[in-house]
Amino acid sequence: MSGYGTNYYYGMSPAYKDIYASLDSLQGLADNNKILLREPNWIQLPKGDFDLSREVNQYTGTTLNIYKLIDETISELTYLYTNLDKESEYYFTKFFNDRKGKHKKFWVPYWKNPFKLQSDISSGDKILTINNCYYNRIDFGYERIFFKLKNNTIITRQVTAVLQRGLNEDIILTTAIDRDIKISDIKFFSRLLLVRFNNDSMKLKFYSDDKSDATFTFRELPFEHTEVES
Repeated sequence: MSGYGTNYYYGMSPAYKDIYASLDSLQGLADNNKILLREPNWIQLPKGDFDLSREVNQYTGTTLNIYKLIDETISELTYLYTNLDKESEYYFTKFFNDRKGKHKKFWVPYWKNPFKLQSDISSGDKILTINNCYYNRIDFGYERIFFKLKNNTIITRQVTAVLQRGLNEDIILTTAIDRDIKISDIKFFSRLLLVRFNNDSMKLKFYSDDKSDATFTFRELPFEHTEVES
């Protein structure tokens, strides 16, 4: 079980550790290896907002002016998580307290499937060819990707570059994939985002002594990746 720190299991019972027993290839996370990998409850679709960072100014006697503050578009994601027992509830409360609300950053998957592989992956591959989804337009040299396979294996990698090639794009990885992966084995293939919680308070909605819901909003941190590089 190499390639990741033990921080992901922070506050997790042995039963939950068994679910993620094949977490053996978390790479490219630099020194910050806290990661929240629980899938959201799909009964409520995730929400995504985008901060285009514009400022509107108007001085006396002048027209309105719109200024672009930054080039990057910052994502905000909102996920609903359902806890069916106290162990699951404790995992979220301990993770939130460990991050001290908005204070400390961590990684969270973008739970969608924007990338479609054009061929199966072979062990040793460092270039992944996907459909053209304009990924090259958002790559700033710090991007991470993740796979979740249907057997619950989680794989993460850092992206070196994204190159458009006709109707496809090539994702070039810092570290090669260490196993064969068939397209049919993949449940999710998407981005992994460096984020903070967007609130300093956590609310739980209880339905019984054991069942509860927690809704979190995560704010992407495109300017803070260099602070965690090893």
